[in-house]
Amino acid sequence: MTAFGSYSTGTVSIANGVAVVSAGGGAVWSETNARGGDIIFIDGGAGIEIKDIDIDAQQVSLWTPWTGGNKVNVAYTIVWRSPQRYAGARAMQDVQTLVAAFQTQGFYIFVPSSATVPDPSYGDDGQYAFQASTGKLWIKDAGAWSFLGVYKSLGSPAPYDNAKTYNLMDVATISGSSYVWINLAPGSGLAPPNATYWALLASKGDQGPQGIQGAGYGGTSTTSLTIGTGAQAFTTQAGLAYQNGARVRASSTANPSNWMEGLATYAGTTLTITVDKTNGAGTIASWNFNIVGQPGAGDLSSANNLSDVANPATARLNLGIRQVIDLSGPGWDFNAVTNTGSYQVSNTTNTNAPFAGALWYLEVLAYSLAGYVEQRAVVLNGTPTNTQTYFRVQQAGTWYPWRLLLAHDDNLAALANKATARTNLGAVGRLNLLRFTASGTYNSSANIIGALVEALGGGGAGGGVSPNSSYVLAGPGGGAGGRSLRWLTAAQLGAAQTVAIGAGGAGNSAGAGGTGSPTSLGSLVVAAGGLGGGAMSTGSVGAPGGGGTITTGDYGFTGNTGDNGHYQQMASTTNIIVGKGKGADSPYGSGGVGIMGNATAYQSNGNAATGFGAGGGGGLSNQSAASNIAGGAGSSGLINIWEFLAQ
Repeated sequence: MTAFGSYSTGTVSIANGVAVVSAGGGAVWSETNARGGDIIFIDGGAGIEIKDIDIDAQQVSLWTPWTGGNKVNVAYTIVWRSPQRYAGARAMQDVQTLVAAFQTQGFYIFVPSSATVPDPSYGDDGQYAFQASTGKLWIKDAGAWSFLGVYKSLGSPAPYDNAKTYNLMDVATISGSSYVWINLAPGSGLAPPNATYWALLASKGDQGPQGIQGAGYGGTSTTSLTIGTGAQAFTTQAGLAYQNGARVRASSTANPSNWMEGLATYAGTTLTITVDKTNGAGTIASWNFNIVGQPGAGDLSSANNLSDVANPATARLNLGIRQVIDLSGPGWDFNAVTNTGSYQVSNTTNTNAPFAGALWYLEVLAYSLAGYVEQRAVVLNGTPTNTQTYFRVQQAGTWYPWRLLLAHDDNLAALANKATARTNLGAVGRLNLLRFTASGTYNSSANIIGALVEALGGGGAGGGVSPNSSYVLAGPGGGAGGRSLRWLTAAQLGAAQTVAIGAGGAGNSAGAGGTGSPTSLGSLVVAAGGLGGGAMSTGSVGAPGGGGTITTGDYGFTGNTGDNGHYQQMASTTNIIVGKGKGADSPYGSGGVGIMGNATAYQSNGNAATGFGAGGGGGLSNQSAASNIAGGAGSSGLINIWEFLAQ
């Protein structure tokens, strides 16, 4: 089934509550496209039946008023449903009207843009043919189309563009003249003037005569005036351009840095400046005038480095520069000090401070998010032991406790609970040294974590000497005790351990020195004693005493060996044996000093060791000795215990 035809060219307007629609925006209504009985749809609203059409007024009346609100230049559609469109008489009348229009000589034959000439089968003599795309016009004469020319308006003038494609009647400007494209073929890259493509439309005119010189600013004066504020009247040239209310500066001709300025009035040859701003000083009789700008509202000068602001404190706050703010008077609640800044709290009765009774320096940083603040407080009147800094934060409106910030140079002296801190750090709280030089019992200290134990055996004695009338004899020195070290845990040490300190070896007359006894802490740490020096006689040189060894321990050191003995046949009392048979040194003692002698003097028993764990010195016998000589005794051992305590 064929759909109804319609017409929707242009726009319409209608007021709310009326029944008349007006065409607009390109709509052309006739009885062909709008008749009584057709339905009109306005701006997507419900359809209303057309009552009648006024072609001259370009309006249609409706059977019922429009209730869809005021509409101006909106879209519409007229649906052709009028019964008149299907009446034969009416249709014939429309055909006759159309035929009459075709028979009118003024009716144009339109030539499509793809054709170069009109179709010769169209039109009658006297009729015109027109091609809208080119503006070409033809007339039919004696049955043939005759070209009359191009009837196209001039294009809008624009500067010549070498890359643009120009068409007939396009206008370009260059060097002040205008040219129109006259070639039927489009083209580009053909700059005017070029008679093949361009015709001069309007040429650039000659420059006109110089106009009359207008009034100008400037001017000078020889009026003698002193720089200062208030009204200052100058005699100057007439005909200047100054208007009353202009801001004028009068500057010294000789030194432009001397000037005064303000709002001026000007009449005849008198220029009066109400001076409100000056620079320099002095009385001047040669002036130049210039227009100047009005000073800003703040009227600040860069030369003053902001010394001319009205309120420096407010200016600093506006710039975000925070200085110390004095909080004096009654006590302050630190919870309420939440604006960014530095504060001195000069009252000791404050709430929510780190502690009471103090003056404070308080720094506050407020973050952009409400309820988030950082505070840092320093005691101003604290004692030498209480000058710390405290810190806390507010998060989401909740204040958290003050925290003490420890100074780097007080070596943690300000810690509230040092024992807890040591536990948190896993650190040993204290080192306790115990030394045993006599046998006994070791009792572990409270809170012991472990101990480093060092045992040193007793030193060996020096070698004895049998006398001989032909020789001077020096016995060898005794060896130092062995040294043993071991780390023991609290569990290994237990509550108590037996301490056995090894005795030093004893010297024997004309015999080998005695061996030092071992030193021990229970069975956990044992160090052997040093060996005694060998016996010394004619033709028999005893060996020096060797050092004791480690028996039980993690680490050990064998003791030092004693000095060798010596024998020598003496024929003179001036030949001397010096420093032979010295006992071995230990880390905690010195061996017996080697002795000296000659053929008739200085016979002696060996020197005993000093300190702990050292060997005794060898004995000395000269040629006149009548009895046996004994070596010096070694020194007893010791035990050192380094206890590592939790507190």
